[in-house]
Amino acid sequence: MSWANMRDKIISILTMDDGTMINLPRFYKKISEGYGFATSKRFDSLGAGETISFFFQNPSNSGRIGNIIDVEVVGGAELGVDVYKNNTLNSGGTTLDVLNLRPSSTIQNSLIVEYGGNYTKGALIYNMVVPGGSKQFAIGGAVSLGEAIILDPGVNFLLDMINKSASDCSASAKVIWWEDP
Repeated sequence: MSWANMRDKIISILTMDDGTMINLPRFYKKISEGYGFATSKRFDSLGAGETISFFFQNPSNSGRIGNIIDVEVVGGAELGVDVYKNNTLNSGGTTLDVLNLRPSSTIQNSLIVEYGGNYTKGALIYNMVVPGGSKQFAIGGAVSLGEAIILDPGVNFLLDMINKSASDCSASAKVIWWEDP
């Protein structure tokens, strides 16, 4: 196979039906169309042994598909990070403000991101650790889910951050995504 034929084959594999290339070039296109979004939340004092839950939901009537590119969790001490799918929302929490990554756009996000509600957990799909430390080595760390998650209408996932240390710590979570209308 010639180099030109190989190049054309690779380009055809990486090109989506709408002509965009996979992931970051596609994400940039969605930002330029007004469908790229981000949100984050910092907790200045997550108590020893305390758990905070983040709930991500694409409402069944949204008419959009959510394409989560990454979820990043950062902690000032060791954190357990558990992710569940097919959860039940018993009572809502605090909905996070969402930034349209094209600030001049008037398009609103459809995905709902909240924390601190009451949820019945579904199936565990990830469990990770944010590295911690102690005394002079208490520097904390970060973890990322590392791959994209597609949320069709009616689909949700729940992310728990669990402070595994013996003292309070700061922690944060950030999510970036685009939505296909």
